[in-house]
Amino acid sequence: FALKPFDRLQGPPGDAQVLLHGTTPAEVAQELRASEPFQSRLHKALGEEADALLSEETIAQLAGKLVLNAASFSVPEARQGLPLQSAGVYVLLSTMNHSCAPSVRLDTSADSGAEVSLITTMPLQVGDRLTLAYVAPDWP
Repeated sequence: FALKPFDRLQGPPGDAQVLLHGTTPAEVAQELRASEPFQSRLHKALGEEADALLSEETIAQLAGKLVLNAASFSVPEARQGLPLQSAGVYVLLSTMNHSCAPSVRLDTSADSGAEVSLITTMPLQVGDRLTLAYVAPDWP
């Protein structure tokens, strides 16, 4: 049940290795299982399902889905006038294809970053596909 929201997200191919800043899913799972009070509170909330949620396989699947489906954005002036670099997973955005010349860009509300909008980057006709840049468009 706890993983239901992630069912719609595309994951990496079954034979792909997922690394999280040099850490393996096995290491992340081990750290989470050893973390208190996190583990005991998770078990209290989910019961036996917590063990499956903290398995190496589940951590690898979740990490792969998050890496492939997260959109980065900046929340303006979130910390003492400095922007907060953030990432989120949005069901609609995770269905969009990548383009090096995207037809839309992600925009967050200036005051809190709580509202996310898609802004067109070029004139579009009815039926044109909406595409996003999965990485910064100015990357070489």
